[in-house]
Amino acid sequence: MQTIRVGDYSESPTIDYEQPALFTWREFYNFRNHVLRVLRVFGTAGPMGEVDLSIVEEDEPSFSSEIVENPAYFVVDDMYNEHNRISIVECNPANIDAVVIESLCAMMQTFPGWSVSFSLGDSGLLVSSDAVLVGGRRFWDTTSVLEISERCQKPVDFGPSELLPDSMNDLWRSIVTGGIDQTTQLPTPPSRQWTEIIRTLEVRRSESKDGRLATFAYDQLRNDIHPQTRRDLLLRLLPDLRAFSPETLIAAKWNIQQDSGLALTESASPLDAKGTDARDLV
Repeated sequence: MQTIRVGDYSESPTIDYEQPALFTWREFYNFRNHVLRVLRVFGTAGPMGEVDLSIVEEDEPSFSSEIVENPAYFVVDDMYNEHNRISIVECNPANIDAVVIESLCAMMQTFPGWSVSFSLGDSGLLVSSDAVLVGGRRFWDTTSVLEISERCQKPVDFGPSELLPDSMNDLWRSIVTGGIDQTTQLPTPPSRQWTEIIRTLEVRRSESKDGRLATFAYDQLRNDIHPQTRRDLLLRLLPDLRAFSPETLIAAKWNIQQDSGLALTESASPLDAKGTDARDLV
């Protein structure tokens, strides 16, 4: 069995999107076909099937007629771009274990430079021929594929909640409203969760041409924040919404509604849920 290194998402290579295309659609769909074949060993994969690469006269993919409804592994059929050598897969974390990862790594020995990017809802994995890069609280401090597998089979252990400093409240508001740019001074993190969030912000900001982060950057951070902390942040925000400018509200609407929905579903009682519904405010 090969040794598979476990690293961090921040190790992902920076892509120069201004350079010429690095691969063709045929190369992409050939890789995707192989990803489908591996994942089908462990469950349904689709919804779109393999692409017939034997048809030489066509200049676009021709998928098989088989459609898989509600696959365990949703393998994105669109080519992300012509620079990122990845196949994107969405699935429940419970569908990932050590054998799935090892099988994909073995397959990718013949696809150097290519990766499978797993979007797991609350976290992510980037699997290549010799490494797995992890992102999200679910995988904090994992050092082996076996640990990754174990974490995928159970809920995230958030531990006890913590005090919410004003500096982190201000930072969170800047994130959800799109107020982070290259001039923003990121505060000193008071705890592990904020250390991880600020580290991710620094990486994403360095990757942006103008140093500005769009509001959807929060999607990469939301699940690193303790649910109780998210609820506290939201409760501090809601009374102030009517004072926000229309532009700020529009920018932040999706993030606020998402966190409001999570606060409602994660509430232990109707009393806990009280005051967290932002649907009438944004």
